[in-house]
Amino acid sequence: MDTFQLRAFVAVSRERNVGKAAESLRLTPSPVSRIIRELERHLGGELFTRSYHDMSLTPFGERLLPMAVDFIARGSAMEELHTGEPPLLRMGATPWAPNRLATQVISAVREVTGADPEVTSDVSSALLNLLRHGDLDFAYVHLPIEFAGIDSMALAEYQFAVVADRADALAGETSVSTEQLADREVIMMPLSMQPGPMSALVSHLRNAGVATLNQVELKDVIGLRARIHRTGEVMLGLSSEDSPLNGLVSTGELAMIPLKDGPAGFFIGVAWRQNDARLADQIDAILAALRPDREGPLPVLS
Repeated sequence: MDTFQLRAFVAVSRERNVGKAAESLRLTPSPVSRIIRELERHLGGELFTRSYHDMSLTPFGERLLPMAVDFIARGSAMEELHTGEPPLLRMGATPWAPNRLATQVISAVREVTGADPEVTSDVSSALLNLLRHGDLDFAYVHLPIEFAGIDSMALAEYQFAVVADRADALAGETSVSTEQLADREVIMMPLSMQPGPMSALVSHLRNAGVATLNQVELKDVIGLRARIHRTGEVMLGLSSEDSPLNGLVSTGELAMIPLKDGPAGFFIGVAWRQNDARLADQIDAILAALRPDREGPLPVLS
C-alpha cells in the first residue's frame, strides 16, 4: 500500500464517482478503478458500494477514510517542515447561519494564525464533505454531526420561529406551538443543507401532526416573500436577528413568531478532524478562544 492508493481512495470517496475522481488526479478512470480494486484486495474488504454512476462508502470504508486522510496529512506535514512556516488553516463557513457567530469564529482564527483566513462558503453538508476528505481543516456549520474522525463544539443553540404573512391569524400570536401548524402547509429549507439535523426537524413536525412539508430549493429563497403572501403557507426558520431568513421579514410584509416547542438539540458550532497532524495546536488555541469554558451553558440564539 502506498500514499497514492490512499489519495485515489479519498478522491473517489469525495466525488462518489471514479470518472470525476480520475479528473482530479489527472488520470483516466481505468487506472483509478484498478487502484481501488488492488487496495480492497490488500485490505481484505470492499471500500465502496457500487451503483450506477455512484459509489458510496461501506462501513469498512467509513472507518478507513479518517485514517487515510490523516496519513496523507502527515505526509504533507513532513513536506512542509523545511519551510519553518506554520501551515495554512483552510476554513469553511456556512452563510445559512447567524453572521455574528461567523464573525467571532473568523476573528478567533485570525487571532491564532496571525492571518486573514480564506473562507470557503457553502451549505454545512458540503463543507463537512470537504472537511472529512482533507480539503478543509476547520468549519463553521450546523450541528450535530455524526462522522467518524470528526469532532465538533457547539457555540449556541437555535430557537425556531414561524414566518407568516402579516394577514395570517398566526401573525397576531406572541408564540406558536407546533400543534398549531398541523393543518398548515409548512415550508422548510432542503434536507441537503445538513441531513442529520434537518431529518430530526422533519420527524419532530411529523410527530406533531404536520402533514404537508414543502422543501424549498436554496435558489428559490429570494422569492419566498411573494410565495407566502400568495399561497398562505408558513415557513419554519431560525429565530435570530441576523439569520439570512431575517431579510424576509425586514420589509414588514411578513411576521416572525417564536415557536415555543421547537425541536431540541439544534446547534451552530465548529467542526474539525480529530487527528489533525498539521494543525492540532492551532485548532486547540482557536477552540479556547471561542469557548474558554467548554462546560458552561450555551447561549440561545434569538
